[in-house]
Amino acid sequence: MEAMEIEAKTADKPAATEKKILVPLKASEFRSAEEVRHVWHASIPETDSVETIQKRDYWKHVAGRSIRPGDRIEAVCEDMTWMAELYVVSSGSQVADVKLISRTDLTGVEVQTDEANDLYVKYRGPHHRYCLMIKGQSDPIAHGFMTQDEGQRALLDHRRNVLKVA
Repeated sequence: MEAMEIEAKTADKPAATEKKILVPLKASEFRSAEEVRHVWHASIPETDSVETIQKRDYWKHVAGRSIRPGDRIEAVCEDMTWMAELYVVSSGSQVADVKLISRTDLTGVEVQTDEANDLYVKYRGPHHRYCLMIKGQSDPIAHGFMTQDEGQRALLDHRRNVLKVA
C-alpha cells in the first residue's frame, strides 16, 4: 500500500509543520451500503409523534428480530402528515436506540373548513384515508384521499361546484 505524506500544523508551533502519513482507505473497507445495512419502512399510527418514535422502547416488538446497528428506518405517519428518517445506533433484544436524521412535513395546503356547510377534512384510518366530512354526520361525503392536501383540494373543488349550482 502506498502512503502519502501530508503537512499538518501543530497547535504549539503554528508556523512549524510536521510530516504525517496519510493511509488511504482499504478497498475491503468500502462496499455497497446494501451489503451492510437494511432500510426499513415503518407505518406510524397518527397518535404517535416523532418524539415518541425516538424512544428506545418504542421499537421493542421488532428490535430483537430485525433491527441492527447501522440500519435506517423510514417512518411515515399513516395520515401522511410527516415522515422521519432514523439511524439505528444500537439495538438489543427489546430496545433500539435511534437518532433522528431528518423530519419532513408532508402537508402543504392550509387546513380550511367550509363555514357554510361545515365541511372539513378528517383522517379516518388506513382504509378510508382522508375523508371529506360534514359536521354532525358520521359518514363521509367523499373518502380515499391519500394526503391531507388532496382532501383540502377536494374540499375546495366541492365548494366551487356547490357555488356554481346555487
